[in-house]
Amino acid sequence: MSMTAIYRQRDNNVVDVFIKGFLNPAGGLTRSIITRSAAKALLSVSKNVHCAQMKKLAWSIRQRCPTMQERHAQEDSAVCVSCLKKPSGTQRLLHRHLCCGVCSHYVCSACRIHKKLHFMMADRKMLEQEVAFCPRCYMEALDAKTVTVASQELLFNDVYGWNEVCAYTSGTEISVFDDLN
Repeated sequence: MSMTAIYRQRDNNVVDVFIKGFLNPAGGLTRSIITRSAAKALLSVSKNVHCAQMKKLAWSIRQRCPTMQERHAQEDSAVCVSCLKKPSGTQRLLHRHLCCGVCSHYVCSACRIHKKLHFMMADRKMLEQEVAFCPRCYMEALDAKTVTVASQELLFNDVYGWNEVCAYTSGTEISVFDDLN
């Protein structure tokens, strides 16, 4: 099976997707297996939007990762960057894990947006980390122009890079997976 997809953006939130596929059922596979596989392949195109959003979020972390000095100053802030709610005593102990992965400001549980991101490490291993975002940084990342993200990654040869200094900011769990190759 071969498949080609063409994307055309009509409005800010509307993208047309045109798909053309060719299927050669050689080998005598049953019709139900072929139909199911073809349908799965065609529907997988919908995952591209999610992948693009996660890529923009990872890029925003690499772009705006504050220095250690800036991070400590921001972590000392005593209110949620979004709704100005004060953290409880327990939350202050876990403060580092409750900060935005981009701006390092404290974000309360009602405002915090968690996303699992994947990064390629220098040793070609995959790092999976859950990262917290404040609503402002989350929306800014998703609103970033795709051309800007792609061109900056190519310019700095940093398509899969991950700044380990930023790794500790807001993840609660880090898992390293061996390279699949």
